[in-house]
Amino acid sequence: MKPKHQASIIKKLRKKIPVFKCKPGCHDCCGWIPAVFWEKKQIVSLKGERRFKIDLNCPYVEDCKCSVYKERPILCQIYGASEEEKMTCPHGCKPEKTLSIEETKAIMKEYLNLKPKLLPHNDEVEKALKGKQAIPNIYRRYGKGK
Repeated sequence: MKPKHQASIIKKLRKKIPVFKCKPGCHDCCGWIPAVFWEKKQIVSLKGERRFKIDLNCPYVEDCKCSVYKERPILCQIYGASEEEKMTCPHGCKPEKTLSIEETKAIMKEYLNLKPKLLPHNDEVEKALKGKQAIPNIYRRYGKGK
């Protein structure tokens, strides 16, 4: 799928996700996530390519906050904005109106149709993942798209 088409879908999905304020200085939910080519391109244009290390903390967290907040991937945006139990903020931060489980599933299904890939990681992570599928839980939970 062409990046231009990915961009239009991502922008449409972003509009469906309610915004809210996180707890200042919190990055408890920031970790290793998949992103589609267009999302990665936006992030790299802002901060350059960074690789995840074995601790799997997001390399784009700077001074206890997201340095690519406006261009963060869909999974980062949906976290805390959903009623889905595993996507709720551990500190209770949420928008006035959260996404229902059905709305979350619909967004995730459309997102997974874009075939997200894990963001870059180092050799140590590659060895730890060898022979393991790295993002199967997302697909198990939301299906494989269409």
